[in-house]
Formats: sequence, structure tokens, C-alpha cells
Amino acid sequence: MRGTFRLLPRDPQIGWTPFAWLIYLVPFAVAPLVVDASTIHRVSALVATAVFLALYFAGFWMRGWRLLSIIAAITMIGCVFLPTHPGAAVFFIYAASFAPWVDKKTRTAVGIIAATSAVLIVEALAVSLPLMLWAWGVVFTILVGASSRADDPDEPEAAHGAARDRAPGEGGRTRTHRP
Repeated sequence: MRGTFRLLPRDPQIGWTPFAWLIYLVPFAVAPLVVDASTIHRVSALVATAVFLALYFAGFWMRGWRLLSIIAAITMIGCVFLPTHPGAAVFFIYAASFAPWVDKKTRTAVGIIAATSAVLIVEALAVSLPLMLWAWGVVFTILVGASSRADDPDEPEAAHGAARDRAPGEGGRTRTHRP
């Protein structure tokens, strides 16, 4: 069909789960609308959500070092909102989920995940946020980033299918486990 717009590439390894992972964005997007937030905070959170969604879906079309721009931009959204929004740590988690797709080397992914976590920690300490508002973000940035590790593209297709069919947290290491 000519002119069809796709949010995700046609890749059986990706599937529909990137849409499911967006459930963790809902508290960030909705909180300013249901609490006593200023109009500017409400509008900025909605704009940030829209920008994030564009970056998030663009990230699934990219491979290699170009993904660093996506990771950096999503991390920056987290940095902007962390001091004023309790759900902003979710952006560090989403950013780290792309780390394993930058390079095949595990140390590259570990470095990116560590850097993303460090940015979260340094900012939270710099603005004196209570531990309760950001520690969960560090834990999940590390866990999700590490569990998003890609299958080796040289593995047989059967291994990809078996890993893809596992639920998140069952040791599967496919692109479908990326939030």
C-alpha cells in the first residue's frame, strides 16, 4: 500500500511489545492533568510526551552509533523533568533500553547504561530529590537496559523465535524486551 506510515519496522523480533511498554509512560503524561499543576507544566509534559514518542519509535528504526542521539535526547527529557515530576525517571529507563542496540559489544551497552544511571543519580543528588523519587529509576534503568540485550544475529532463526516467545523477565534477550 502506497504512502503507509509505520511506527515500527516490519521485524518479527520487534512485534507489538513496544506498544505495551508505553504503559509506563502513562503516569508521566497523566499526572499533571490530574493534580494541581500549572498550565505551563501540563503543556510542557504533554509536549515532552509527544517528543518522547517520536524519539522512541525512531529508535526502533535505527541501529549502531546513531542511536546515541536517541538515547541522549530521551535522557535529556528525563533531566528536564526530574526536578519537578516524580515520573520523569521513566525516561532514563527508556533511554537505557536502547543501549544494547548501539554496538554488539556488551561493554558498550554496559557503559551507556552506567552513564545513563549516573546522570540520573547526579541530577537527583544535585537537586536534593528524596531517594524514593529516583532510586527506583536507577534500579530499573539497569535492569531494563541489561534485559534488552539483543540476540546474536548469527544465531539460527529458531533461537530467535524461542527467545521472542518468552515473556519479559524470563531470560529472553530479544528486541521485544525493550521498553
